[in-house]
Amino acid sequence: MKKTYYLFICLLLIPVFTFAQSIGTGLGTHTIVAKADGTVYTWGNNNYGQLGNGNTGTNSNEPVAVTASGALIGKTITAVAAG
Repeated sequence: MKKTYYLFICLLLIPVFTFAQSIGTGLGTHTIVAKADGTVYTWGNNNYGQLGNGNTGTNSNEPVAVTASGALIGKTITAVAAG
């Protein structure tokens, strides 16, 4: 059962990792990926807004796009880090 679950997760994330330019993890509870086209995706815990999608408290097991507003308007993301 575990092998099937992990295979499913890997297949789910292949489109995100295919063009990953930079990957970071935050204490093992959330992950962030910057793609070569400048888009950023996150998944994991979101207790304090770690996912950057405009809400808190809603965790995600699937990659969600980071909201490119506020300080990110007009910026091209080339690298990410999480802590």
